[in-house]
Amino acid sequence: MEFPPSLQSIKFNIATVSAGSLDFSNVTNLKELSFYILVMNSGAIKLPPSVEKIDFSSSTLMINELDLSQLTNLNYLNLGELGYSYQTGGIPVTLTLPPNLNESALSSVNAGRKPVILKTGSTIVNKPDWFDKYVQYL
Repeated sequence: MEFPPSLQSIKFNIATVSAGSLDFSNVTNLKELSFYILVMNSGAIKLPPSVEKIDFSSSTLMINELDLSQLTNLNYLNLGELGYSYQTGGIPVTLTLPPNLNESALSSVNAGRKPVILKTGSTIVNKPDWFDKYVQYL
């Protein structure tokens, strides 16, 4: 699936990626990426630096790594279940955060749960002191 570089918002209601990656890096004006339900069994997610909002809501992402380090304008972050699966128990993930992530990007999430759910043993790179209060480890 190809998107034009000028696209600013991508929203999916339900998506399943059985194999392969979601590469949005060529959508250079992308500001918002939203999945109500995204199930990924492997692969990677690649994003352009322009992204300001990530809302993966009720998603289950069985990926080894999510690198958000270049998203220096990120002002909303709701990742859902990263590396966790009720069926398999999940895998530890390396989550790399932008070095300038503000607490308001997570405190504004009203999902009825913590905005980041990780498998115990996961690694968080560039983790601010306050970040753990927005993470649930399973």
